[in-house]
Amino acid sequence: MFGPCATGVYDIPAAYSNVKAVFTNTAPVDAYRGAGRPEATYTIERLVEKAAMELGIDRTEIRKKKIFPKKFSF
Repeated sequence: MFGPCATGVYDIPAAYSNVKAVFTNTAPVDAYRGAGRPEATYTIERLVEKAAMELGIDRTEIRKKKIFPKKFSF
């Protein structure tokens, strides 16, 4: 479930996700509920910090610019 979570709360116009689904006749080894969201959040936050460093912008300021406040209901 990384794909839908890839951009997090940021207004990023393009994000690519490649998904592969496999069907087997064997039982799963373990149950994973909600897997992918923590990894997706970590990845996007690290990318935002790296972008801020490369652009020479404070990491808080880049977050303020890229978060989409107009889409929030409050």
